[in-house]
Amino acid sequence: MEVAPVPCLVEGVLDEAVVRKMLVVSSLDAASFYLESLPAFRTKLKAFNQAARHRPWFALCDLDHDECAPARVRDFLSDPASGMCFRIAERTVEAWLLADRASIARFLSVSGDLVNADPERLPAPKSHLVSLARRSRSRAVREGLVPAEGDSRRVGPEYTLLMSEYARERWNPLRAADRSPSLQRAMVCLRTLLRVAAGSDGGRTLKRIKADVDFIEGSGDTAAVVLMRKVSKGVGRSPVGACGF
Repeated sequence: MEVAPVPCLVEGVLDEAVVRKMLVVSSLDAASFYLESLPAFRTKLKAFNQAARHRPWFALCDLDHDECAPARVRDFLSDPASGMCFRIAERTVEAWLLADRASIARFLSVSGDLVNADPERLPAPKSHLVSLARRSRSRAVREGLVPAEGDSRRVGPEYTLLMSEYARERWNPLRAADRSPSLQRAMVCLRTLLRVAAGSDGGRTLKRIKADVDFIEGSGDTAAVVLMRKVSKGVGRSPVGACGF
């Protein structure tokens, strides 16, 4: 099955590494990446949404300090095209990386018990990640991720390089999705994008699938796998929480 590559819009270099890994896991290729700061991201998103009427697109930005993802989505893109998969990382993409708890603990050389078990509830996932790095047994991790004393920057000099390396080589988005609802929903959206990119979605649009994104409670499997199977088979809808997107 030949699948068309998917153009992607993200905010930065680390986001690109994260999305590239998600695409690999989803059996998709990136056509090209567009990296934009948030104001430009918002402008480009509307323009690229027009292109998404004719081919699949993926866009990702952080929720940051906004109250709720659906409000940001409505504000940024009130009428998404059928081929546009626009997702929000709650609160930042670092929460998605932290959600692969055992893997990130090994990478940082810290005890897994120190890694927050519910990273999307952290007010500042990046700060939590840097605080973990401060306790690392690895000098390279400490010097790379933690800012030097007196440095006004929030992260160390090799932060983007090292965390992008982690995303590419060690992070498992399917495993992380079990602790990250917003990542889980993004993986479901990518799975649907695969159907659209392959031209085999049977006329279903992404608008119909976007409601099919919340946890399946009480399943004997990981929520991410169950949801991906559900979307693949085109089965019904699962409930979405009041702030779910």
